Amino acid sequence: FGNLQMNYKQQLAAIGGLMGSAASAYSLYKSSVYYVDPGHRAFKFNKISGVGETIYREGFHLKMPWFERPVIYDVRSHPRVIQSKTGSADLQMVNLSLRVLYRPDPTKLPGIYRYLGVDYDARVLPSVVNEVLKSVVA
Repeated sequence: FGNLQMNYKQQLAAIGGLMGSAASAYSLYKSSVYYVDPGHRAFKFNKISGVGETIYREGFHLKMPWFERPVIYDVRSHPRVIQSKTGSADLQMVNLSLRVLYRPDPTKLPGIYRYLGVDYDARVLPSVVNEVLKSVVA
């Protein structure tokens, strides 16, 4: 190894290289690891192959940086109040509100994402609830 004496320029260069290496390693770690919270499920969307079918549970998981991104769904039950104005049999307008508890089926999350998107509840629930309320009132 010889002489380990370094002048201040060499010391600054060594510290800068070490800090640059640490920053690069941290950036690679942050872009290749994701966390799924309890009560949530995830699957990966790959930019090359599309929606993946594997469902990931709670915990830390790996992904390929720049090619994959996790799509995370909350699979706990959520309440939602939907109001509807329907007509009764004697042609009077009735205002009804219905509280619905909903949650997605964790095994069908890739299909829900593929056909309905992340905001599936805003697309599906109002129409279904309106039809149910109309059939109840009529």
